[in-house]
Amino acid sequence: KAIDADHRDLVQALVNRFCDELIDYTAYTQYRVLRHCSIPVHHSAAIDRITRQVVGFNDRWGSQLDIDIDALKADLERLAFDLETRFEIEDELTIETFAATA
Repeated sequence: KAIDADHRDLVQALVNRFCDELIDYTAYTQYRVLRHCSIPVHHSAAIDRITRQVVGFNDRWGSQLDIDIDALKADLERLAFDLETRFEIEDELTIETFAATA
């Protein structure tokens, strides 16, 4: 098991690191990449929703001292689904943007 109740300190450290990286990635793509793209309204709404999910995940788990492993796993599963959607949108927008400038 990757996330194990027997290794709470390690889980806490990994979750904190993951949250830091996730917030950095979200901020970078939001302000450095997506601002150069023409974003349709439906994609903009999805990106905003997923950004709020990322911030909410970070707020809940980023500095959590007593981690509920089952709740963390459930939240990670939901986050993974949302991030998959965001990555697909970012890929589409990036490809469209670079194709338009080529």
